[in-house]
Amino acid sequence: MKKNSIGKIISVSDLNIKVLLNSNEVEIKDILYYEDEEKNTHRFEIVEMDASIALAIPFESVHGVKKGIDLYLAERRITNRIFQ
Repeated sequence: MKKNSIGKIISVSDLNIKVLLNSNEVEIKDILYYEDEEKNTHRFEIVEMDASIALAIPFESVHGVKKGIDLYLAERRITNRIFQ
């Protein structure tokens, strides 16, 4: 079953990415991710939102991350896993 994209990367810097969201299902602290050709998973935490644009910080290096990549919403936020 193919998941639906939650948005696309529109900007990449060393410290963060900007995402054009196509859904209102996301909140601050949600985790977005994508899997590259080598099956490596890249994760980002949403830290700021404004209308349909989210600012997210990477868990690791943004090396190889490009504009136009589809992102998907992880099942649960980090804080939910810690406190539940």
